[in-house]
Amino acid sequence: MGVGIHDSSSALIPYIRSVTKPFLLISTGTWSISINPFNEGMLTPDDIENNSLFNMRINGSPVKVSRLFLGNEYKLQVKTLSDHFNVQPDAHKKVKFNQDTFFEINKDFTHMFKWSSMSSEDMPNETKIPYDKFEHAYHQLMLELVLLQEKSIRAAKGNSEINQLYIDGGFSDNEIYIQLLSQYMGNMKLSTTDSSLGSALGAAIVISDIVLESTFLDKNYAVKNHRPFILK
Repeated sequence: MGVGIHDSSSALIPYIRSVTKPFLLISTGTWSISINPFNEGMLTPDDIENNSLFNMRINGSPVKVSRLFLGNEYKLQVKTLSDHFNVQPDAHKKVKFNQDTFFEINKDFTHMFKWSSMSSEDMPNETKIPYDKFEHAYHQLMLELVLLQEKSIRAAKGNSEINQLYIDGGFSDNEIYIQLLSQYMGNMKLSTTDSSLGSALGAAIVISDIVLESTFLDKNYAVKNHRPFILK
């Protein structure tokens, strides 16, 4: 044991050191962690019930985070869909966002998936898949997961005045996730970043105590900005 830094806190460092305006970072993977380093006040009972907690910045100030077992649930449900439709296990990687499919699902939307590794008040007692196409069922799955993600983001955001949302990790490459989240978080500017060594880089920055320029993310994190699509 010795001096160290938590991986989520470390991944936050490059953003803290280079972004001048308040932001919220979502680190996606097996867990989807919504990180708000600009929260003020203590956790409420509702925060704790919604799986929120405090991490700590290197200066000792609290960082509000909200956790969602998104990546793990995604993996389990994609396997269920692949088996149901008898498609290749990687078929989900080839599905592109289809606006017409979204409108069709959203028009008479109902929750259809019973989660295996998490729970929500809206989930049914059992999974029902009425679609005859894998692509439609996959869009339905992503919509339901994004609705949970939206709730998690808003729990982390609380009453903070934040307009910028960064997403890194595995789901930053999922086109449907990004398109839907951009739509449901339309009041926030959504950007994806790409840094496979973010935690290691953050730790190195702490040790070196280097000053980062405001253009650091643009130059090193392949920042992409996303806009919500226009509803018909």
